[in-house]
Order: sequence, then structure tokens, then C-alpha cells
Amino acid sequence: MSKQNYQVVRYKYEKIVFEALFKPGCALKVREGKLGISNATFADEVFIAPHNKGNIAKPAELSKAFPGKSGDEILKTIAEKGEIQFSSDERKQQVEDKKKRIVEYIHKYYVDPATDKPHPIIRINNALDTMKLVIDPEAPMEKEIKEIEKKLNDILPSKRLEVEAIVTVPNDFCKLADGAMKKYGRITSSSANGNSKVISIY
Repeated sequence: MSKQNYQVVRYKYEKIVFEALFKPGCALKVREGKLGISNATFADEVFIAPHNKGNIAKPAELSKAFPGKSGDEILKTIAEKGEIQFSSDERKQQVEDKKKRIVEYIHKYYVDPATDKPHPIIRINNALDTMKLVIDPEAPMEKEIKEIEKKLNDILPSKRLEVEAIVTVPNDFCKLADGAMKKYGRITSSSANGNSKVISIY
């Protein structure tokens, strides 16, 4: 196999290091929910590291590390939770792409408190460079935004755009709605209204 034709993802369980092979760039797409596992794998086998020795993991080893899973389910878990081995060029591109998404996010959802207008893209870029931000292409962007937010005001005064909304949800879906809304805001009040529930989110 030619090395440039696939990408390695490592998954450690106790003292065993498993390796799975994916088409270049596809493991991250699986992790982001953008690609199905059947279209992402370069090989169907799971190897014991290093994969180039050709040692295929035994069924007993896989069942212990991935209880109740088999085949594509194991490969999907490795793609989602394993350590993706990027080449230097791939990692550089991933970092550049993610920085661009972070800058666009700040431009869209944060404003200058003095003017209530978005900061220019170039100013946000310069602020992140000044922060000497270390971007992890595998970390959730929401987590990195929270870390940036803590430091951004010292360099580029900013405030997050906030909107208060009132949502009416049928009682059957209240628990599901509460969980979803907590991801995007803070629930300030909640009251029952017959067969539905009125939720205020900020």
C-alpha cells in the first residue's frame, strides 16, 4: 500500500494500540457527521500498531475493546474517538481551515461594544495572531471558541450578540426541547400552559 493513499487513525485500549486505515481526509468527515463510514474506509481490517507489520486485531481483542460492536461500528468508533495521524501538510491545512471558521464565527456572533457592529475580518485575524492561538483541528470548535472568548476582550473588546426568545413546546417534547435549547442558550424561565410548555431562552 502506498502511504499517501490512506490516513491512519490510532485508538488505544489499555496496552493495545489499534490502527484503522481511512481514505485521506475522510476520518475527520466521519467525526463531523459529513460522511458515512462505508465511504470513508481504505481497509476493512483493524490492525495492531504498527499496521505496516500486517498484524490484524483478533476478534477477542476487538470484542474486549469495543463491546457489543463489530465491523463498521468499530471503525466508526475509531474514526470518532481515535487519534488521526495528519501529515504536516494536512495538519497545516486543517489548522488554516479551522482558523477561518473561527474568524467567521466571531465576525458573525460578536460585535464591538462601542459601536454594536461586527469587527472587520482582518482585525479579528490579527487579534488571534496576537493571542498566539494554538488551534487543534480535532477539538470541537465550540470548546475553542469558549477559550478564545476568555482572552479576546484583552486584545479586541467584544461582546456576544444575544437574543431572547419565547418558545412554546408540546408537553410530549419538553424534555427533548430542554436538552436542545441548553446547547444554544440559557433557559431563564419555564411554565406549563395546558398541553404545552412555554420556555424563555436567552
